[in-house]
Amino acid sequence: MQPPAGQALARARHSAVHLELRDRYTLDDPGFMAWQRGERLDPANLTSWWVHDVVREATGREVVVLRLRIASERVSAYVRYEYDCTCTNIAAGESFRYSAHRPHRAHDVPTGVFRRRRGGACPVTGA
Repeated sequence: MQPPAGQALARARHSAVHLELRDRYTLDDPGFMAWQRGERLDPANLTSWWVHDVVREATGREVVVLRLRIASERVSAYVRYEYDCTCTNIAAGESFRYSAHRPHRAHDVPTGVFRRRRGGACPVTGA
């Protein structure tokens, strides 16, 4: 059975965007545990991951698949693991973007971003 993300991709007609905000997911994931032991993916065997086939099928239908990972500046081991595994997604046609999460620098965010999105004052600066 396909995971929910796979089911959503199978129904996508134009684009699919995946936003990742967490620095870690399942720390007892067998793939993550193997990575911690020094085992790495074999680039010649990318189809061993379910996501490869699902993304390849979607991009084959000309669905644009984009993933945005927002990670803390102090990159966790799990984010490093995800980064190492990204080759499977890219090989299937998924586009990736990374952005740093800087909670201690929230005051540096342009206030216009909040005004346009919320239609009111910036919740950080009040401007």
